[in-house]
Amino acid sequence: MTKFKDIPTDSETKTVFSIPGFLDNYEVVYESWIWNHISAQSVIFYKDDVTHLSDVDLKKMVDPKNKFPNMTLSRKTEKYVFINFNFECTD
Repeated sequence: MTKFKDIPTDSETKTVFSIPGFLDNYEVVYESWIWNHISAQSVIFYKDDVTHLSDVDLKKMVDPKNKFPNMTLSRKTEKYVFINFNFECTD
């Protein structure tokens, strides 16, 4: 799991937990976090592992039953793909 040692962090985001694991044979990191009174979860893929998969394919892998319609996906970083979901206000 050393390929996940450089996951970017935001100084205003508090990571509640970060757990390495696998999803459909892909190495991932599952995180729960809080930012600006919003809590959410992320599944983080190593970009080189999933370049052949579309955004739709990745979202379906993370949420096959479509329980999180407000899911977001970002490929903006050099090494990682972030799928964020389960957004809730903490106030």
